[in-house]
Amino acid sequence: MLLSCRKHEDNSTQLGKILSSDAYALVVPDSADKSGVKPLYKFTGSEQLEVVKFIAKDGSDLDDHYIPEGVFELGNDYALLTLSLNHQTSKIYESYLIRNVDGIVYQLSPEFHPMKLDHGNWIDDYAVKSIKKGADVIFYCLTNNQLQRINLLGNNRFEIKSIDIPGITSNNFDVDYQGHAMIGNTFIISPDTILTTNAYENGNTLILKASDCGFNLIKLLDGSIRISHLYLQDNQLKEDSLSTLSQDNSGWQFLGGLSFPEDSLTLAVFDKAIINISSSKIKSKVKITSLDLFNMKSISLADQSLTRYYLVGTDLSDMKVFLQLDPSKDPPTYSQLVVPNLLDVKKIHVTGNNLVTVFAIKFSDKKQIFRRFQSGTLKDVQNYQNISVRQVYTIK
Repeated sequence: MLLSCRKHEDNSTQLGKILSSDAYALVVPDSADKSGVKPLYKFTGSEQLEVVKFIAKDGSDLDDHYIPEGVFELGNDYALLTLSLNHQTSKIYESYLIRNVDGIVYQLSPEFHPMKLDHGNWIDDYAVKSIKKGADVIFYCLTNNQLQRINLLGNNRFEIKSIDIPGITSNNFDVDYQGHAMIGNTFIISPDTILTTNAYENGNTLILKASDCGFNLIKLLDGSIRISHLYLQDNQLKEDSLSTLSQDNSGWQFLGGLSFPEDSLTLAVFDKAIINISSSKIKSKVKITSLDLFNMKSISLADQSLTRYYLVGTDLSDMKVFLQLDPSKDPPTYSQLVVPNLLDVKKIHVTGNNLVTVFAIKFSDKKQIFRRFQSGTLKDVQNYQNISVRQVYTIK
């Protein structure tokens, strides 16, 4: 697989925008349709599923040139769109920033095509992380032995840096609320300042951003879980031990980490349990949340807004459920977004203001549908094209 950049000779072949300003969500298919085409889809405000048009800078149609690979959230205003080009001998990637309000795109170098993560089973398993710091958004994209960093500074201004990290042995990484990144034992303060630590043990350690600053490291050992907090103090890395839990974690599958800074809470979500890490300046508290509290047996998907988190899984009666939970309560309170065994939810994406878009299969007639939840209302979009979905990304 060749990773290279295609040079454009004129505006007739250079992507200028995608027609998505009337969309509230984008859908990346996992495979081509019956005609052999793999387009990017959008949901319009009228609940129609339509093909997104790719437009060159001169206004011509470029639909035959591009195949969508992934779309990733970068704050509220931008997304990262990765595409491949129809090419006879190799797969060539291009990456773009999309301005959500009007679909205008800004081409990035091909190195911004992200790696697939080894850890987790999140909405997407690709190595793209973003964080809002003040008025700016910082995002990192992990590629082959290199980390790409973009600062979105507003007024369509960007600062782009490539960070060489020789000998990366893990693509388990996260970005904290100060804009620091951690990949394995590598702690990145800035593109020019990189520290190393022995706190990370490859193969059994998970990295999650903490609720205030730094990272919570969760080490899954035989019969126990060891949790510590790694952070930067006076330009030195400090590691505080938080807790060691006696817990049989054999066979646990990590789904991902959630962080709620307003509630000083970090969650590590597994298919069989949730680890709650609450912290304050005085003390930290770690506990295992049993799925019994939510009448659940297992979890298959999870996501979060700024104030809620969402779980898809199986309840104690082996029925499929979809829950919304409030992390500010102890124990968390929850409600069901749909009645049990109505939907088999396959993909989910949640925005910061609790707009939820899902791709699911109805148990009653086996039809594939897209469903949107907002402010207690829901709408269905029937998928008559029978597409297989890789990602659902909510714009607004």
